[in-house]
Amino acid sequence: GGNKFINSKPALIMHDATIMNLNVLELAREFEAKKILFASSACVYPKEELLREEMAYPIKPENPYGLQKIFMENTNIIKMIQ
Repeated sequence: GGNKFINSKPALIMHDATIMNLNVLELAREFEAKKILFASSACVYPKEELLREEMAYPIKPENPYGLQKIFMENTNIIKMIQ
């Protein structure tokens, strides 16, 4: 993708990323997975910040992909499908 593509097609990015995440969660449920490792993205943090591991940063998505990552991290969707 890249930011140019992501920002030019926000609805498509939100749709596709949500479907991909739901597919993973559905398979985890189907196969009775005990745990799911959800990897976030640098897209959820402000671009202008210098990120260091030991510091906490505000969540501020730079594009629709980052927004979708925050949505998946902060909803109870995982609990809803169990």
